[in-house]
Amino acid sequence: MAGPGSGCVHKFHDGPTYGYSYTWKRFESLVRQRPISIFYETPGRELIQSDIIKEILGVRAQQANKSIYVKARKAVVLTCGGFENNQKMIRNYLPGIPYCYTSGSP
Repeated sequence: MAGPGSGCVHKFHDGPTYGYSYTWKRFESLVRQRPISIFYETPGRELIQSDIIKEILGVRAQQANKSIYVKARKAVVLTCGGFENNQKMIRNYLPGIPYCYTSGSP
């Protein structure tokens, strides 16, 4: 049973099975099933693109104080997040919801 005042909190997540940490645990289990390198605290800084055919070839990222280059094999996946931590954008783009609390990583 929900506690007093809990009706004012809006949480969005992917169905009853996922949500909260379950979503991230599911992502992690899927990544660990494949030979995927994980780089923490390594923000992507620039997409590397072919001048001729405009194909994305990889990404330049920053790890500590140096640039590293990661070559794409089949694709580059951009995980840029959304606006769920920006209360002004929530008010502008989610009408009727004055605040939204995230289930994912900040």
